[in-house]
Amino acid sequence: MAILTVENLNFYYEEQQVLRDVSFSIMPREFVTLFGPTGSGKSTLLKMLKREMRPIGKLSGNVYFSGRKLDDLPATMTATAIGYMMQNPDEQMVMEKVWQELAFGLENMGVATEEMQRKIAEVASFFGIQNWLHDSISDLSGGQKQLVNLAAVLAMEPEILLLDEPTSQLDPIAASEFLTLLDKINRELGMTILIVEHRLEELLPVCDRVLFMENGSLLYDSTPKLIGHSLLDHPMLDALTAAMRVYHKLGFLENTPITVREGMDFIRRYPPAVPPMDPMRKKHPPLITVKNLYFRYNRKSDDLLADMSVTIHRGEIFTIVGGNGVGKSSFLKLLAGLHKPYAGKILMDDVVPAKWKGNIVLLPQNPQALFMHSTVNEELLATVQKLPKEQRESTVTDMMKQLQIEQLAKRNPFDVSGGEQQKIALAKLLLHNPAILLLDEPTKGMDVMSKQEVVQLIQTLQKRNITTIIVTHDIEFAAEVSTRVGMLFDKSLIAINNPKTFFTSNRFYTTAASKIARGLFPFAITADDIVEAVNSNNRRN
Repeated sequence: MAILTVENLNFYYEEQQVLRDVSFSIMPREFVTLFGPTGSGKSTLLKMLKREMRPIGKLSGNVYFSGRKLDDLPATMTATAIGYMMQNPDEQMVMEKVWQELAFGLENMGVATEEMQRKIAEVASFFGIQNWLHDSISDLSGGQKQLVNLAAVLAMEPEILLLDEPTSQLDPIAASEFLTLLDKINRELGMTILIVEHRLEELLPVCDRVLFMENGSLLYDSTPKLIGHSLLDHPMLDALTAAMRVYHKLGFLENTPITVREGMDFIRRYPPAVPPMDPMRKKHPPLITVKNLYFRYNRKSDDLLADMSVTIHRGEIFTIVGGNGVGKSSFLKLLAGLHKPYAGKILMDDVVPAKWKGNIVLLPQNPQALFMHSTVNEELLATVQKLPKEQRESTVTDMMKQLQIEQLAKRNPFDVSGGEQQKIALAKLLLHNPAILLLDEPTKGMDVMSKQEVVQLIQTLQKRNITTIIVTHDIEFAAEVSTRVGMLFDKSLIAINNPKTFFTSNRFYTTAASKIARGLFPFAITADDIVEAVNSNNRRN
């Protein structure tokens, strides 16, 4: 019997249909990945499977849990049997200390003290977090918070685990470790898992099935090996693993490689390529000069940034990568003037930021912090109030078209998907005509097509001499968009270089395509780089 069955599920939010006749089932112990374009209804579908998370709207169709209608089950059963994890752990965790968070759900279910202690001890040991029990949750990194969040959910001993983009705020290494842990939970505990994710490089090698949604409909129910066949002519092909993209773009169909190792085995059939010359980029004059910068949040805390020096040129696309909690977002806030260093200098055109005449805008990690109105159109119109009245509508309409969010004009910005919120916030900032654009995780929650739109937009802004400084955990995005990349490590920026040199010099903190091409196609850091190298070889031969 299926542990979860969805039959002809339809959902309307106000007058917009978000889900359209969705039907599927999941068997016990299956590991299922759900993906699709931004705004396709994935997160909404997941909430329909957890009764307590359902948004207000018009719902039809049925959801069955272990053969029984979900709506008919007692609250005590749905609260424990169906585990649910949100994108942002800060929105789900409610207690101050780690042990309190692990105990919270158990206490609410009336579990006896002795049994509660046993459950907490067991789950803390399984996750290796026993040394954090008395730590404050606010002091944990993003990856540690997600581990505690997952442990708290599993302490309730659910029969199925639903996860909504749990790695969206994690650095690449922490995300990989988290997804590896999910695989372990599935294999060793037999836990049924349904996960919504855009990060498929680590997921497709371990999951059993893949569900693909678009425009509220479930289009494909496939296996990792076969999903690429269905998406051959679809832009979402680029969401698959690097090995799959290279394989299919070179015209192959059968025995699809999925992992980096399988991709390496496949690509070794081709002769090595001559390293391409890295294009010479026109050097612009320095715009931002950071000299011996020191920053901490208060006198009693340790330095978050220390002796940092860097020069960023006008018109650059400068990307900063690094682990969670190392100070990347704080550095952006320093550049924006939201914080001040206690030592060192930040100069823009050789003057302090307060005297600089250009416009600086910051996209925060949480785009909702920028929203104040009830519709997207109102939100954007409020940004252009200084323009002549006859120009406002056309300016906003052009910006929405540029970011392909016209269909959201009448929607509440708080009620759209995470990726759509990112695009709305970005549109709002661009309407300020910035000279410096600071972007903190701009592709969080975005599908591969939306990411490509952002790449093209930033590169268009570069042609207008706009300087963009990006903080991101999205290595693939950084490899594609940047003119230079640096890693924030040990309180300072290190290893600053062009993206091809930066990523091919790294063994671990690099793209999957770079790992596949290593030693064969020098300076290939994207799947398209590998395909181009193979095709160039073929043309020469």
